[in-house]
Amino acid sequence: MKKSLLVICVGTLCLGVLSFAAVQSKRPLPVPGDASRGRKVFEIQCEGCHEPNGTTVKVGPGLQRLFKRGKLANGNQCNESSVRSMIESGGKSMPSFAQLRNGDKDDLIAYLKSL
Repeated sequence: MKKSLLVICVGTLCLGVLSFAAVQSKRPLPVPGDASRGRKVFEIQCEGCHEPNGTTVKVGPGLQRLFKRGKLANGNQCNESSVRSMIESGGKSMPSFAQLRNGDKDDLIAYLKSL
């Protein structure tokens, strides 16, 4: 009786751990960037074309609440991966910023998420 109870408990624990791991693996990893450093990157690289504190179009769209909108101007889902891709590849009238260090891109994305 004790042995079968132990087997049931261990089995239930294992299923719980596996379920938790499966849920965790579907969550996107947080960007390791620093928003205050990202603001500086934005001011140098992006602010000439993008408004950080509104949705007014300069050359490109304003980026306030970008991550809360759900979609980018090109219609793609707005998430860390798609924003990084836009930074690296450019877009319709946006040049590529692939030359930025990965850390600067992380910082920039953290800043954009804070808007």
